Amino acid sequence: MLEFIKTRDNDFIAKCRKICDGLHPGERISCHELAHRAISGGAPGYYVTFDYAYRMLRTLRHNRLPPNYNPLKRLMWAEIAEKADHYKCQMGIKTDTEALSIVLTRSCASRFFITTNYAIRLLQQLNHDHKIKHNTPLLLVPYRMGMQHKPSQHARCAMLQCG
Repeated sequence: MLEFIKTRDNDFIAKCRKICDGLHPGERISCHELAHRAISGGAPGYYVTFDYAYRMLRTLRHNRLPPNYNPLKRLMWAEIAEKADHYKCQMGIKTDTEALSIVLTRSCASRFFITTNYAIRLLQQLNHDHKIKHNTPLLLVPYRMGMQHKPSQHARCAMLQCG
């Protein structure tokens, strides 16, 4: 499962870089906006194993997800189930296992199923790691609009310049 998380995180960072590459030189984007665009812009896959997805699909179909279950994960499982049902109806597939296999190998996810806070932490960590190694930020340059006082965590990520 850890391998899928690393792959997802790398795909998310690649999506952020693509967004930054599409900006005009010197154009500024907030860290929150960059994370939001990348999250909602779709993901290459669902980053789960077949066995886990099959168990969760059965749990979802039998209404056994706990009421306090993570809303993003609930949304992801509902999307996977909907796509599996679509493949069964449209392609004449008879089993959940075959439909699920097609969803996991051929479908893109509608979004990255991560929180904005997690996404921002990924961006900050990437920038920090690169700055330590190369003494320059990789993706993001902080921009503080003349703040005289120590900014809050949110303010430190308020404006970023890509490129």
